[in-house]
Amino acid sequence: MTADWEAIAAAFPHLTMTAQCVDEEGEGSLAAEWRIADGKVEYNPESTERIAMPRDLSEGTILGHVLGIRNGSERGVSVERLRRAVARVAGAVK
Repeated sequence: MTADWEAIAAAFPHLTMTAQCVDEEGEGSLAAEWRIADGKVEYNPESTERIAMPRDLSEGTILGHVLGIRNGSERGVSVERLRRAVARVAGAVK
């Protein structure tokens, strides 16, 4: 797992994050922690403080977040604004 985080850190040196593994599908104790910053990875197998508590990870909840249809997360945009944004991105890629 650390090798995977090292590859991600090398590919995205601007990335700053902490990743934790939790036993029992998120209900158990912390199994390990990785701190990623400045293209480097620090592995901590003894971490005891959780970043966040588990959330509802049911299929319906995840699908709702992906589709943007839960809890008012859908923002909406006019067709014209979408066209301008797509044209701007396409111009930047060229």
